[in-house]
Amino acid sequence: MPKQRRKDVQSVASTRIDTLRQTYGNEFAAGLRGDAHLKTLLDRTGSASLDDYLKSNGALEPSAKNNRESGVKYASEDGFKLAHQKTSKLHAGLFRRLAQ
Repeated sequence: MPKQRRKDVQSVASTRIDTLRQTYGNEFAAGLRGDAHLKTLLDRTGSASLDDYLKSNGALEPSAKNNRESGVKYASEDGFKLAHQKTSKLHAGLFRRLAQ
């Protein structure tokens, strides 16, 4: 494994559980202390990666509860497309005016 890749894997493995709970909610890795590391969780559960752990535990996305608490709101696919179209038209008009 290349040196840079080893360094990336080590830094991910040393991520603290309490940091991951900020993303995935307080229920993430129930039974482990917050100061434990991701590597400990993976070793105890036999998971190969965080993605593997999330898939086997039915948590594929950050918790909705956590997102509401942080004030983050997600648009539906249609809502996102509409907002993107409006923003694109606005930017195109702005750039035309700046070019004059």
